[in-house]
Amino acid sequence: MSLSPFDQAFRDDALPAIYAEFGEAMSYTPPGGSAVEGVLVIPDEQDRQHSAGEYGQMRSAERVWSVQIADPALAAAGVTPARNGVLTRSDGERLMIDGAPRSHDGEWLLDLVATA
Repeated sequence: MSLSPFDQAFRDDALPAIYAEFGEAMSYTPPGGSAVEGVLVIPDEQDRQHSAGEYGQMRSAERVWSVQIADPALAAAGVTPARNGVLTRSDGERLMIDGAPRSHDGEWLLDLVATA
């Protein structure tokens, strides 16, 4: 599928600028591989309301973070995000990719769960 000129320009110019401004630098360790430092990730953590039927409402935290497909650190290492890969924040918090990453508009969308 070919991109429109606008979408191509967004992917090539705007998306890297967004990650440079709002991305958080983390290390990414693929399953069975070595850590890649400086991967820019945009965290998206939201509480969701769910109906529990006759029991009322319940809340759950949802983490769907994104990484640009053309992330320079990942590209230099020849790595792409994969299920069971681990992202580590500078404070040591570790999050595992739970499920296959989904590509969408030049980004990988990652479902994450906390890990020890």
